[in-house]
Amino acid sequence: MTRNSNNRGLSNNDNTCTSPIYCFAYTPGVVNLDSTDATGTYARNPFNGGGNTVSNPFETFRFLRLNELTFRQIGNLNATWSALTSERHQVSLQATGGFDRAQISGDLFSPSFLQYENPVASDGFRDGRCGRKATSSTTTSC
Repeated sequence: MTRNSNNRGLSNNDNTCTSPIYCFAYTPGVVNLDSTDATGTYARNPFNGGGNTVSNPFETFRFLRLNELTFRQIGNLNATWSALTSERHQVSLQATGGFDRAQISGDLFSPSFLQYENPVASDGFRDGRCGRKATSSTTTSC
């Protein structure tokens, strides 16, 4: 049995540069994204769409948290039965089986002030995407 707790962060191919390493390829090296202003706010990344369609990798590295917990069990069983044994013959039955069980959970915390977060999002959906939309008198769905 093993139990692993990892804080690896994000890495993958995405469209919002939420994955910091992926974002470096689309941002020129002359842009100083690791700088902060007097209030501690990181510089905004104007490339790859700008606004909340992209992220600042240094800000994401600092504040985004992804904690993964993996619990894994691995086992096997071997059994042998000798059905017949004589001077000239031997008959035996062998069975082998095994299992591999994995349980993985992840807790993601992405603060609302990160560049790629939409400040007007509700219920996890951006305006214009499917989800609940509240109007003055009714709530509609896509």
